[in-house]
Amino acid sequence: MKRREFLKTATVAVAGSGAVVAAPAIVRAEESFSFKMTNAYPPNAPFYVAGPGSPTDFCKKVEAMSGGRLKIQHFAAGELIPALEGFDAIGRTRAADTKSVTFDGTAVEGLAGLRDYLANQRRADFFRQFSRKLLGYSLGRSAQLSDQPLIDKLTTTEGGHVGKMIEQIVRSPQFREIRGRDSISSNPPSFNGR
Repeated sequence: MKRREFLKTATVAVAGSGAVVAAPAIVRAEESFSFKMTNAYPPNAPFYVAGPGSPTDFCKKVEAMSGGRLKIQHFAAGELIPALEGFDAIGRTRAADTKSVTFDGTAVEGLAGLRDYLANQRRADFFRQFSRKLLGYSLGRSAQLSDQPLIDKLTTTEGGHVGKMIEQIVRSPQFREIRGRDSISSNPPSFNGR
């Protein structure tokens, strides 16, 4: 008999302690959480804000799958914080840091500072690189060593006008002879219908 009484007492004790241990889990299961989610796109933007696969759709699915325990409120750009300013967890906007230092040690601030730096201190380098890229784009290939005289001529174009630079490129032998001998077919097409 003592064995049966012991087993009954042990079973009741284990069941009682299990109920005590499980009680906090039951309380936690009913707890709900609310989150806010921002987006970089304007309100009602298809796919990016509304519609299947969108953040709004995601929020609805999370709430449904969690039984209402997890609720995410979606905000489009500008509704909660400015667009692309969701870097700080509490929504503070960050000051844009537009200060920089070039490789030669010159301090530059903002787009106006960069423009002044390129126009005044690096003008020759800027025009040389721009001329190389413009010529390469026009010819459909990268600039070659044989193109250096034309690049020098483009760099010294009066006033740096792009229209005059393009005109010089179009009048150049490199552009006029862009279809070299390699691209000419040995059997030219016939125009007599054969």
